[in-house]
Amino acid sequence: MKKTGQFYSILVLALVVVIFSVVNSQNIEVNFIFKKVEMPLVIVIIISLLIGVMISSLVFGMGRLSSKKEIKTLRNELNEMKKTHREVKEVVPLEDMMEEDETTEEEKEEPMSRRTYHQE
Repeated sequence: MKKTGQFYSILVLALVVVIFSVVNSQNIEVNFIFKKVEMPLVIVIIISLLIGVMISSLVFGMGRLSSKKEIKTLRNELNEMKKTHREVKEVVPLEDMMEEDETTEEEKEEPMSRRTYHQE
């Protein structure tokens, strides 16, 4: 289904380009500063479009490269943090860090509002 939609989209786009070419087939004079050239208007428009696509590709491509570089840097930082985290967990297991619960079974059943805590 998706390929059929793409086919029809390309077909419509090709039809528009053909109609555009026929309508803009008259010759115009283009001044390239050093030389004047006469060519069909549609060729001038297509060349201008291609130059615009190349310029925008360069601009967005450079932005994408800098984004990729930043992503790589952040991934490296994340991997370093994960490595450090694993090393810390190996040195000090989580069970050793937790204090023993010194409350009795009776205190655990008693509501929090009634409990009294003694400072040593």
